[in-house]
Amino acid sequence: MDEARKVFLQKVPIFADLTDEELSQVNAHLKEIDFPAQSIIFAEGTPGDNLYFIQSGVVEIHKSVPVANSTEKIILARLQPGEMFGEMAIFDTRPRSATATAWFPAKVLAIANADFVNLIQQSPALGV
Repeated sequence: MDEARKVFLQKVPIFADLTDEELSQVNAHLKEIDFPAQSIIFAEGTPGDNLYFIQSGVVEIHKSVPVANSTEKIILARLQPGEMFGEMAIFDTRPRSATATAWFPAKVLAIANADFVNLIQQSPALGV
């Protein structure tokens, strides 16, 4: 793991207290993905399969709600580097409750839910 990745992971609150070895275990499961501006990362109603950490850019979380004969987009959050999203899919197998869109070009790290659960079983400190 390069130093920049290590520094980034240490700034993510759920990873802040992990040892270098535990960070390396987490890093081994992370996939870096680039999203162009206005591209959908995941859509409301789709299965939740990853947890995401923002390295750069801004990610908007929004929900569509019915209004009269149409739908309206309600912005729930605009997330910045160092923040995570998609975490509900780890605890809840129901479909995504909102849509995540790259508001500006975004670089994220993704970890599959199954990998994250395995890491928690191997390193209980991560689950805490």
